Amino acid sequence: MDKRDVLEWEIKASLLAYVQGLGDGVVAWHPDQQPGEFPLLPGNESSVRRLCFAGGVSLRGHGGMLHVVIEAPCIDLEHGMLLARVRQAEEPVAILHLGDADIQQCDGGFVITYAAPSLTPDGAIVFGGFYREGERFSPIVLRLEHGTAIRLAGIDTGSGR
Repeated sequence: MDKRDVLEWEIKASLLAYVQGLGDGVVAWHPDQQPGEFPLLPGNESSVRRLCFAGGVSLRGHGGMLHVVIEAPCIDLEHGMLLARVRQAEEPVAILHLGDADIQQCDGGFVITYAAPSLTPDGAIVFGGFYREGERFSPIVLRLEHGTAIRLAGIDTGSGR
């Protein structure tokens, strides 16, 4: 199946394996999404600075002592950050520095890979201090249709818009 306009991020493979290995551990992805896939929210691709996605994941275990919720991730292209709504805050929190992007054009779209995202100070707090600032998390991959990528770049395609 061809995936378009989606953010792929499995959070951190070792963390998910740890939680799933707990006697009471639960990794619960939003019911309307495939695990590790966050679809682009309709209509938000007009913003050049931020791409926002639907979905979320909840990690629970240790009788409730472990409870991390990450929802509605956004890629802040201007500042190179991944922001998300988290259980501990009302406003989105910058949890990852994205690092360098590898951009590839393929099959009528673009694949943008951030191979080494790392935790921000706020991200370390979200994960209960178990991981330190700078800790690497799983790669983030954006799969964007050609039209979405063109709108993001602000390129005039001659369509009269």
